[in-house]
Amino acid sequence: MFPRVSFCLLGVAMSALALPPNLAQTARLSGTTSASKATGKYGLERLRDGLAGTHWASASKAPLPQSITLEWDQPVTLDVLSVNIFARQMASLYASWQRFEVRLDGTLAQSVELPPGEEFAMVRFPKPQTVQLCELRVTAVVSPKTYLGINEVGVYLDPRKQVQPPRKMAVQTPRESLQALGRTERPCVYFT
Repeated sequence: MFPRVSFCLLGVAMSALALPPNLAQTARLSGTTSASKATGKYGLERLRDGLAGTHWASASKAPLPQSITLEWDQPVTLDVLSVNIFARQMASLYASWQRFEVRLDGTLAQSVELPPGEEFAMVRFPKPQTVQLCELRVTAVVSPKTYLGINEVGVYLDPRKQVQPPRKMAVQTPRESLQALGRTERPCVYFT
């Protein structure tokens, strides 16, 4: 049985009730590469700081696969992994993901194929998993760019399903892509 995968545009949606704690906050982070040291502008700590204006970036032109690993001193129980991908904000530098894997304690738990341009993914496992290691591994991108980026990673034990994908926001159509289609003329009479 495979976990349900949901895709959306922004970060994790908030319900009326408080979200369960993000287990990523207590994990030791490591990565294949990073554009700066852990606490630097594009470092691993940016994956879990909760700030919309920060993100992790891989090293420049780093080869795939690129992975982020969360490791806990004691086993934790989780059933949801969410990732807010940083790509659209600086599309000339950051690659859009095509495929990634989630590995739990070194074993492949799920391989996820993303539609082009997707910015959010959530993997909900069918039952809680007790692990000490969770790895997010990007294995393919739409087209190679200078960096891979992640705004935020969330790892939760959420049996009440409070963690939900955010609603997709309407995106304004660029003026250049609009065209007048015309309309059928109908006679009309005005009464005064």
